[in-house]
Amino acid sequence: MNKVVVAGGGVLGTQIGLMCAYTGHDVTFWLRSESSVDRTTPKIERYRKSMLDKETMVNELLVRNGYARTLTIKPTTKYQERLYAAELSAKKSSSRLWKTSVFK
Repeated sequence: MNKVVVAGGGVLGTQIGLMCAYTGHDVTFWLRSESSVDRTTPKIERYRKSMLDKETMVNELLVRNGYARTLTIKPTTKYQERLYAAELSAKKSSSRLWKTSVFK
């Protein structure tokens, strides 16, 4: 499968599309209105630029912006401290996941 169509540009749709693009798929976002396009385009551009920056770790970017939590499974602990620091930053700023009491 080389082509992926993502319906919606919200938090989940954007992340699915970006991860598919990151793994080499041709991604098309289906958005239902101009306002959806206006909201989604800057997000996609911001993350696309970050993914092209070789110094940026995508997982860290997702955690720091509150789109993901840190889970470390041995023996893959090389970036554990870096990811936990990103999670702490997201918690302090109440980003995305951390806005609700479920994850606090």
